[in-house]
Amino acid sequence: LLTVHNTGDAIVPIGAADGIRTAVHASGAGDRLVGQQVESAKHCEFTDAQLQGAFETMIAWAEDGVRPVANAAAVGAVP
Repeated sequence: LLTVHNTGDAIVPIGAADGIRTAVHASGAGDRLVGQQVESAKHCEFTDAQLQGAFETMIAWAEDGVRPVANAAAVGAVP
């Protein structure tokens, strides 16, 4: 599970990701969760390149076992 969240999202605050992380870890699947953040003040404000990057990241994880880096977007973009 790869989550991508805008840091300044007022509709779904970034803290909402804590609930997802808690639930996934409680289920025993914490090793299958990676959260990434995109610097933005809006809800679901992702560029086409960021969306494509997130999709390619999920495919690489599923098909090749390449685990994404958590919070990779803290440097500005989803890889």
